[in-house]
Amino acid sequence: METKNAFDYIKIRNLAFWMILGFIISSIIMGTLSFGFEAPLGDVMFMFMFYAIIMIWIVWKFRSFNVDYNKIIGRFPLNYKWYWIAGIVALLIVFSLGAYWLQYYPLSFIIPSYVNSVLNESDFYTMADTTSLVIYNLLIVLVGVIVAPIVEEFLFRGVILQRLALKWGVTGGVLISSFIFGILHNDILGAFVFGIFMSLLYINTRTLLVPMACHILNNALALGFGIIGIVVDGSETASTLAQFQSDVWTGIVPLLVSAPLVIYYMYKNWPKKGTKLPYFS
Repeated sequence: METKNAFDYIKIRNLAFWMILGFIISSIIMGTLSFGFEAPLGDVMFMFMFYAIIMIWIVWKFRSFNVDYNKIIGRFPLNYKWYWIAGIVALLIVFSLGAYWLQYYPLSFIIPSYVNSVLNESDFYTMADTTSLVIYNLLIVLVGVIVAPIVEEFLFRGVILQRLALKWGVTGGVLISSFIFGILHNDILGAFVFGIFMSLLYINTRTLLVPMACHILNNALALGFGIIGIVVDGSETASTLAQFQSDVWTGIVPLLVSAPLVIYYMYKNWPKKGTKLPYFS
């Protein structure tokens, strides 16, 4: 079997089955640990186990089909202007704020109970949840800032994008892999655009290290804003549904400011016809 054809044999449906299986196994472990233990232990173990199962699948498939890790990850870009990452992340965060409002504002009138639960989801535990507050919150940061970005970039850009590009072309691969990435996150539109940006970074820099760094910084800032909310307001989440509905301009302004820049960036960096994915270059 030739290495260059490895992704012909890596099937997305097989990955979907494995992810569902991983979710079930992780849920069983979470439920088992939560019974008789503090609930955060089960939650944290669920996250670690789920990402571990995904990486097991990736390593298994890469070994089975002789995938070259070096060609997936790429070389460290010595001449890359790393400060661009800060600008890209800032743009994506601003766009995500607007996209989040665009998605949930109409829904807040249709299914208010669901939107209210989403608005008040918390990334961090409080003293009401656990007596081991610092330990569990540090584990949340570890998963959110390090584990999730690395595993998700390997999965979505290193595997799914490469596989779909073989079948649907580079443009199809970018759009479909980013759409899958989007629907697996609460902020579907924001995550979809984020997935496109990470795909473009991967294709243009020829290394997975750049989107990984961008993803890490994005998640670090997102969790950082949550911590600031706790310190300043005593809570990292929105107070009420009414507040969210009344703060219309907090969604419209970020969207109006960022959308033209997002479109321009994608236009300027979209892969030209005939561009090959990093693994096949």
